[in-house]
Amino acid sequence: MSQARQPEVDPDDPQYAREYNRGWRLSESVKGSLDDLDRSGAPEAAYDGYYDSACGRQKWTWRKARRAGFEDMNAYLATLTENERRKAMGMREI
Repeated sequence: MSQARQPEVDPDDPQYAREYNRGWRLSESVKGSLDDLDRSGAPEAAYDGYYDSACGRQKWTWRKARRAGFEDMNAYLATLTENERRKAMGMREI
């Protein structure tokens, strides 16, 4: 049974970085899954790290988006230049 999610953590708070890294490492782990985050009631920051890693985005992309006030990754990416977007998505710049 999953626990209720913890409240969101301010992206400038050191706890955000800890939770983000927890999600990032879990995504990179052979045994890691979203179920692990769901069961622990992890805050949104852990999911941010998980999704950045799983989607092949540059580390801290979600943190940058949240600092800029975005809750939607596509909306954030649309504000970037083509090269910034490619870099965030882990692609070569052109």
